[in-house]
Amino acid sequence: MESALRILSHRKSKKLPMTTEILFNFLQSLDGSLVDTKCMAMALLAYARFLRFDELSNLRLMDVTAHPTYLFLAIY
Repeated sequence: MESALRILSHRKSKKLPMTTEILFNFLQSLDGSLVDTKCMAMALLAYARFLRFDELSNLRLMDVTAHPTYLFLAIY
């Protein structure tokens, strides 16, 4: 029974990790609009803080506190 389930199961595709090269190419593809700037800021924040998508998408402005030398993120 277990072997039949293994044969019928779909393999999960492994996602490649984000690299600085991917981020650089993404930055080069943007046109500088406000929406593009927001997308790039979110991508850099997620990359720098190792955030998962759900953690990033649930952030609100009140969860981010800017200090002169760092950002404080309240992640719940």
